[in-house]
Amino acid sequence: MRKSLSAAILTAVAFATVTLLPVAPAQAQSAACGRAIEEINAAVAAAGARLTPEVGAELSAKLFAIDAVGPDRATIETYALALVDEDLSLDMTDTTDAFNAACTH
Repeated sequence: MRKSLSAAILTAVAFATVTLLPVAPAQAQSAACGRAIEEINAAVAAAGARLTPEVGAELSAKLFAIDAVGPDRATIETYALALVDEDLSLDMTDTTDAFNAACTH
């Protein structure tokens, strides 16, 4: 079952605060990707589009808890790891592009 959801772009800003910006509506490729998109969008809404490193870590844990297999699992885990990686979280553009390419259409 495919659901129409908006994807999210993650970008780190000064002082290790992560900013999330929603992008155009998209179709999730799978239930697991749909769940990941829902978790990301919920974090965006709850944090007012600005996530602290602690909220990023909480989101990462929620993404790791999603029941996914194969390429979906790899995509979701890569995104979750980037949220808590000090170097990668400074610029989430490539990770977000890869997530969107794999999980939405």
